[in-house]
Amino acid sequence: MKVLVSTGEPDIGAQMCGYAEYKIFSALAPYSRDIDTVRVQLARDPFSRGTVTVRCEARLAAEGRPIVVAARGRGTGVSSAIDRAAVRIAQDVARHADSAGMTVGSGAGILADGTTGSTHG
Repeated sequence: MKVLVSTGEPDIGAQMCGYAEYKIFSALAPYSRDIDTVRVQLARDPFSRGTVTVRCEARLAAEGRPIVVAARGRGTGVSSAIDRAAVRIAQDVARHADSAGMTVGSGAGILADGTTGSTHG
């Protein structure tokens, strides 16, 4: 699974892009065998001062035809928007993967309380 993070915002630096890559990768790790590419876009909301929007798009390989799952997270700070997007994309991927009969691997993922972490005790 490859996570590609981009931003056109000069004030959203490499550290936040790295944080986005880590959070999204960690959230989707259980499905990494089934996910080709995840694209993450970090942007300021032009209509709401100070709000950041994170758009994520995961491409799943399901029996020869890809499924594209998209999710969005918004917040007053970059990290809170990233955190929300990570939870949402993981939930959406889980729903699509379950309906497509994909198996979950082991490792980090979304826990019942909505945080990311190890799925093993």
